[in-house]
Amino acid sequence: MTLYGAYRPAFVTQRDGSPLANSNCRMASIAMGLAYDASPQGSKTATAAKMRSYTDDQSGGTDSGDASQAWSRGYGESLRVMDGHTFADAIQDLKAGRAVHLDVWHGAVGGPCLSGSGAYGHTIIVLPDHDDRGWAVGDPWCSPSAGYARVLQGDLAAGAEYWGGQVYSAARAEPDYPTGGQPRDPAVLVIVSRIVKRLMDRYRPGAEWSDAPDPGDTGGGAILYTTTRAVPGTDSGGSEMGTKVEAITPESGTARLDADGPVWRVVDDQEVTAHAGTEWVVIGRCTYHVTAADPDGAGGYMIVANAADRELHVVARSRVTFTPDPVPPPSGDCADDIADALAARDAEWIDGLTASWPDGITLPAD
Repeated sequence: MTLYGAYRPAFVTQRDGSPLANSNCRMASIAMGLAYDASPQGSKTATAAKMRSYTDDQSGGTDSGDASQAWSRGYGESLRVMDGHTFADAIQDLKAGRAVHLDVWHGAVGGPCLSGSGAYGHTIIVLPDHDDRGWAVGDPWCSPSAGYARVLQGDLAAGAEYWGGQVYSAARAEPDYPTGGQPRDPAVLVIVSRIVKRLMDRYRPGAEWSDAPDPGDTGGGAILYTTTRAVPGTDSGGSEMGTKVEAITPESGTARLDADGPVWRVVDDQEVTAHAGTEWVVIGRCTYHVTAADPDGAGGYMIVANAADRELHVVARSRVTFTPDPVPPPSGDCADDIADALAARDAEWIDGLTASWPDGITLPAD
């Protein structure tokens, strides 16, 4: 697993029962991005409905301008707008440690959570966290309990480029589209913004685009996305420790849990409840990011709950009583060398102390 940005914000769903819930995918996505972007991370949070309340648009679909307005007006944050760039650019932004709010054709991505066939434009957040199962994605149409899921890079590219093709094809058909206009030209982006809002107003979960035209081959074409600031993470080199762990230092001993509470189970990247008195064999110390057990991102122990199958857990150091393994006394030739060195040091120390003593005073016998 490669962690280009190790922090994972709390998942935010658009399905919160608010009047514009079906049109608030972008607002939920940037609510997750807000927690990622904040300094310190996680210090600013929002719901999709609250984020929407800071925009001038209170009637339907949104564009990147609405998202930028919500961040600035509601939270004093600056959203980085990258409309008209390519999917390759988005991947470079992820590798720089930025979270990406990616506009996609939901059906072309294939999930993680679809309404019907997914024939509509949709915004998801892609975190800078990648392994052989794909990138970590927060899909706002998922239920609150679903959380993040892995999506293959090829599926993200297909969704982003298919939606980009729909938008730019419709933009080029507008009477005010400039002759020879390029995807990132300011005049073109004004039209693109208008098209995005129009299409997302009209087509959404529950109101799919049943007769959408095929935009044709959009491989490598212009897409629409925004990003957070860059927060470089850690390359874990294939470790299964998940997104929470930043560094590991070997340590041995036992840890006894002081009170009932959550610990992080590494094998499935989930919090589980452990009871007071539970003991683990400690195999190392680590630092990790926000969990319910340790909301401030303090240090923790990496532990094994079962020495036979080495099922790894992480628990905050402040919640356990740690007993280090005893250091065995030296033995063999090394022990003899140490004993001789100590005896020589003691003799030198005694000689120095006694050199000026009056005659007749001696040290007591051992």
